[in-house]
Amino acid sequence: MAGQENLPDWIQQRNFQHDEAERRKAEKLQRNQDDAHFVSKHGPEFWAQLTDAIHRNTRALEHLKGESLKGSSSLETGGENSKRQTCHVQVIPTRPNEPFVMDLIYTMGAFEIIRFYAHNESRPIRLLRETEVILGDEASGPLTAEKLAERLVQDMVKVAKSNVSI
Repeated sequence: MAGQENLPDWIQQRNFQHDEAERRKAEKLQRNQDDAHFVSKHGPEFWAQLTDAIHRNTRALEHLKGESLKGSSSLETGGENSKRQTCHVQVIPTRPNEPFVMDLIYTMGAFEIIRFYAHNESRPIRLLRETEVILGDEASGPLTAEKLAERLVQDMVKVAKSNVSI
């Protein structure tokens, strides 16, 4: 800026700090916008990976030695033009106990997956960008779709066995 050289050093320093803070704020805003666009674009792929992994994990429950459990999952769409999908998951003890149910609801392009355990809303799973992949932010930290599916089904097994809520 013209005339900056005639200003006292402390004013030049404050102006420099102000300009740096504004630059960092603009960079952070741009990064957040880039991350939001990335999650919106790649979130459906994460959802597909998550529901596939949940299906594999629930189907494998009958092979868990020392347990008497069955599992199932189903994917429901809201119709041809709907962007909303629901993954219904059940862990069923073979002894006379009630099945434990979890529903995950995702709207294509959204930034979180809504979660219900036994019809009670629970903490949503936020979708985060980590370099060039999407991770689901669970209480224990960000997880890949495969690891998140394992964690969700393992938690359901614990609850189904103990008949306590998550």
